[in-house]
Amino acid sequence: MKSCLDPIVTEQTLLLQDSWTTQGDQAVYHENLTNPAMLEVRKIPPKATKYIQPLDVYFFRQYKIFVRRFQDEVRCFIGDQAVTRLNDRVFIMKMHSFIYYQPSSPRYKNMLLYAWKASGYSIDDDLPRFENVLQVNFMNTFETCRDCASSAFVRCSHC
Repeated sequence: MKSCLDPIVTEQTLLLQDSWTTQGDQAVYHENLTNPAMLEVRKIPPKATKYIQPLDVYFFRQYKIFVRRFQDEVRCFIGDQAVTRLNDRVFIMKMHSFIYYQPSSPRYKNMLLYAWKASGYSIDDDLPRFENVLQVNFMNTFETCRDCASSAFVRCSHC
């Protein structure tokens, strides 16, 4: 809490929490934050997370689509070795590391804002149409990288 939350609570901050019983002690914030008066903690009611948590409302679905499509492409590309490869811990870590990095691209800003808006939070901007993970990262055929001339079945959203 001191290394992650305290540095960003420099102005009025709202912290949304799941209703886990382990997070119920409000004294923890007063003991560990430099300026606890700047933090307002609100709990998401039990069984309501899927309706008001932006990650659950839209983002995780896109993440799961990305993982599924990535794994399907690997199965098609390497055939019989796919089962061994897809169950390899190092491969799983690299795959999730790559996938986790993709939404930090500016191309996904409107998609992430949509997750907040779909959760019922006030977003002032009228959101323009946005591209989802299939439109940004996957194409129907292998694409050649403009920098190294290698082929890939997935496009980096930062490039």
